[in-house]
Amino acid sequence: MNIAGRQVWLWIATESGHRIVLASMLTEARNVLVAYNLFACLRCHRIRHIITDSAPWYRLAAGWTRFRHSIMHEGMHSYVERFIEAVKDRLRGFDCHFPSPKKLLDSAPHLLYAWVGFYNLCQSPSKL
Repeated sequence: MNIAGRQVWLWIATESGHRIVLASMLTEARNVLVAYNLFACLRCHRIRHIITDSAPWYRLAAGWTRFRHSIMHEGMHSYVERFIEAVKDRLRGFDCHFPSPKKLLDSAPHLLYAWVGFYNLCQSPSKL
């Protein structure tokens, strides 16, 4: 996706049972080291099995973090893609209405973390 005139990649890890976001990040690179960083963030949530798309860097990063790794099936794939597109739409809209004057990525991660926090709060109404 394009934010502040720069190509960035949105990385999101969700918990499928409760549909909450466990980790999120925006990066300018898309490789095994970034995937490893995302998976390392999941260790504090006691995640042991991850399901990803078929990108080649996920298998290697899962091995480094000692996670069991599976490739997602079609039904789950459509849910994940719809969710990620919804997040991207919010980030694009924010970037259009409140562009960074110096073309920096400073405000986009803050918006992403705020949106994830609000989304997770709405997913667990018993915590209100």
